[in-house]
Amino acid sequence: MFRFTKFHLLFFFVASTTIFSCSNSKETITGTSEAALKATTTKSAKTVHSVDEEYEWVYGNFPGAQVYERELIYEKSKYYDVLKFETQLGDSMVAYFDITCFYGK
Repeated sequence: MFRFTKFHLLFFFVASTTIFSCSNSKETITGTSEAALKATTTKSAKTVHSVDEEYEWVYGNFPGAQVYERELIYEKSKYYDVLKFETQLGDSMVAYFDITCFYGK
C-alpha cells in the first residue's frame, strides 16, 4: 500500500497551487526543497558560468539524481538551459539555468 510522506504532501500542495495559479504559464514547479524552488522558471533561473556548474547544482541539491534531458531555450533575449532529471526517489524535476553570459562565446 502506498504511504504518503511529508514530501509527497508538500509536493502535492506546491504543484496544485502552481497549476491553479499559473495555468497559462510555461513555468513549472519542479520540487519542494528550498533549493529546487529557486531555479524552476525562466524568471527564477539560476545564472551559471558553465555547463559543469549546472550539473554541480543538480547533483549538489539532489544527490543521486539522474539527468535525462537538456534543452536550450531562448526567451526574452536570454538563453537558458533546461535540465530535466529524476531524483533518487523517482520524482521528475526541471531546473532552469540562465546561460546568456557564456552561450555562443
